[in-house]
Amino acid sequence: GQQALYKISKAYSVYDKEVGYCQGLSFLIAALVLHMPTEQAFGVLLRIMYNYEVRQQFLEGFRVLKLKLFQMEKLIEDIMPDLAGHFQAERIETHMFASQWFLTLYSSKFPLFAVFRFLDLFLCEGPITLFQVGLALLKLARPDLLTLDFEGILKYFRVQLPKKFSTDDHVNKLINQVVSIKVSSRKLKKYEKDFAAKMEAELLDSDPVERLRRENAGLRGAVLRLEQENDTLAHELVNSKIMLRTEMDELEKKVDRLSKQNRQFTESTTRMETERKQVSEEFSQFKQLYQQTVIELEEIKQRHDNEVAEHRHLCQELDERSQRVQHDLQQELLEVKARFSNMHPNSDMAAAEEDTPTASSYSSQERPVLPGSEDGQAKAGSVPQHFINSEARIRELEMELARHKLQLVESECRLQELEQKMKTSPEPEEGGATASSSSMGRWFTRKR
Repeated sequence: GQQALYKISKAYSVYDKEVGYCQGLSFLIAALVLHMPTEQAFGVLLRIMYNYEVRQQFLEGFRVLKLKLFQMEKLIEDIMPDLAGHFQAERIETHMFASQWFLTLYSSKFPLFAVFRFLDLFLCEGPITLFQVGLALLKLARPDLLTLDFEGILKYFRVQLPKKFSTDDHVNKLINQVVSIKVSSRKLKKYEKDFAAKMEAELLDSDPVERLRRENAGLRGAVLRLEQENDTLAHELVNSKIMLRTEMDELEKKVDRLSKQNRQFTESTTRMETERKQVSEEFSQFKQLYQQTVIELEEIKQRHDNEVAEHRHLCQELDERSQRVQHDLQQELLEVKARFSNMHPNSDMAAAEEDTPTASSYSSQERPVLPGSEDGQAKAGSVPQHFINSEARIRELEMELARHKLQLVESECRLQELEQKMKTSPEPEEGGATASSSSMGRWFTRKR
């Protein structure tokens, strides 16, 4: 900052040799350097000096500055006559406080954010802003100034007045006051004519040597004051640079710390994303295996249902066949009994019926002998051969029926076991897959 201030001041002194180096410009240059790069600051400084009548204030013995001070004094008398009378009573002249304002464009004492607002107005509205800002400052400070004496007024302008605008609210209030003040160009031209007449009268009435000495003394005082202000500003710039360097170091440390945390977070995010993809793949495989298992179980269940239905249908057919065979055997038994009764007398029928066993009580080792045969020539006590074959067929059918019933029971048991397995087998969920990814992965690996 200080190096840029030196470069711009030296460059301008070389560029504008008629004005050269002026200490009052250092405040304006410092404000520009703090707001923009060095090259741009130099360009803006040239535009302000040549296009906004600032350069003329430093020429011809500060004649333009004296004119502006005279106009400012007349405006105070018109707008605030009570304050102008108080200044005259305390022997306060306008150049004691306003010369520094006009030469530095209000950049010497006020806070930087207020200076930037003043410069914005100055660049937009032109040199007339100098009068509007000065009158607004006096209006806001008038209650305090009317209660102070000579030394108090000077100290107030030097110390207390800039501190009143240390916040944005006060600066906004001042800007609103500046915009509300209207300064007529016609009135300024009238004051300019009055100033020219006054200067001519002073030249006629005063000794040139004494006048020059007085002006020289005033200029020396102004130079001394500006040198002191320049030293103060340089000290403030150095302190500001140190503070900025400290803050920059802290910010760099913070940036390094945040960068490290960002890398860690990125690595953690990448790792978690990899784990999520792995768990998602395992879950997809598990879900596919589960669906395949369910399909297989449904196929087995359907097959067993078909087998059970076939066994039930077969058992039903065997029951029907058994009933038909029993009915046929009963009919044959009745026929045999009828034949047997015809072959024996009536007296022996009851004893024969009591001694005749049923077909179901025959065994393979002991058979009762019935008299007669189909053609009537068989011996007494012998049984027809087809009756014995029918009895053996009944026993085979009964054994086959018992075998099919046993298979039916076994199939129903297996079907119940499959249904129980399907009920106890849980449906996989997305949320549960992530929470138990490690255990599920081990189960899936074991199943494979």
